[in-house]
Parts: sequence; C-alpha cells; structure tokens
Amino acid sequence: MNTTEIQALVSNMKVLSKGTDSQKYLFAKVLYNASHKDWSETEYGSFAAMLNAELTNTASEVHGLIYAYQCMSKFGWTRAIQLECLTHLGWTRYVMAIQAEPTPVDPYTFMDKYYKMPVYMISPKAAPLPDADRAYAFTIPAFAADKLDGILKDHGMTIAFGRRHGVRNSFISLIGTI
Repeated sequence: MNTTEIQALVSNMKVLSKGTDSQKYLFAKVLYNASHKDWSETEYGSFAAMLNAELTNTASEVHGLIYAYQCMSKFGWTRAIQLECLTHLGWTRYVMAIQAEPTPVDPYTFMDKYYKMPVYMISPKAAPLPDADRAYAFTIPAFAADKLDGILKDHGMTIAFGRRHGVRNSFISLIGTI
C-alpha cells in the first residue's frame, strides 16, 4: 500500500467511525478489509497500532464489528439483502441470528424466522433449562450483596475484574449446607 492509499483508508475509517448506525455495516466492511492488509510496511507497523493512533473506537468494538461483518458475509447475500436484514432485524439480532443459522437459508425466510424471536432465544450458546431448574432475578442492597459475596466466595465463587464467576454453583453449594 502506498502512502496515499493509507491516508485515504484511514480517513475513510475516521469518517465512518463517527457515523450513524446505518453506516455501521460499511464501517464493519472497511475494518474487515483493512484488517486483511499488510500494515507492516506503513508508518503504523500494524493494524492494531493504526487503530490506537487514529480511531477512538475500542479494540473490542473494532474486533466485534469485524467479526459481525464476517458473520454477515457467511451466506454470500448481496449488500442490499444484508442491509434489508439489518433494517428489519437490527444489528444485534441480525448478527446473532446469522451466527446461529447453520446452513444457508432464504433471506426472507430468515427475517421472518428471527423477527419476533427474543434475542436470548437466538443465542447459539443458550441451552434449554432442565425441568427442575428455575431462574431468579432480583437486586439486593449493597450491604447485603457485600455480605453475600463473602459467603459465596467460601462456596467457590470468584471475582475477576469486577465480574463474578461460578455464582450458580456457589449458590447451589450454599443451599446444600442449609
């Protein structure tokens, strides 16, 4: 890539990164194509260095957009069909649905199938709960949550970078001691 191409590409990415949701698809496509170029001979040295120097988007956001574009390209639909799906389903629903769909399908059947389906049911990671399991969702005051965290840590829960892991199993262990 010559310097003029690099400057034009980076300039295009800067404009698209500030765009509306309707431009998100084009931004994802440009990022995908740029990530497959050889940046070693440029002033940046790498794609990641260029992102850090030129864009305000986080690395996880950029890589999420690149992955989303890969998913959207999965069935080889035209740009017009992909944009129609985006308009009809929205970004998150479309990316999750295309990811969950194992085989090529007619785009209109695809849109009808996923239009009213709740997002939590689309996720390929979602597994049906056994009949005996139940889900509970509630909030508790901070003083009680701090106390509960301490108890659950004794039963196997861990906290890393502010996220709790193993909460379900630690609750089951706690209840088993009652």
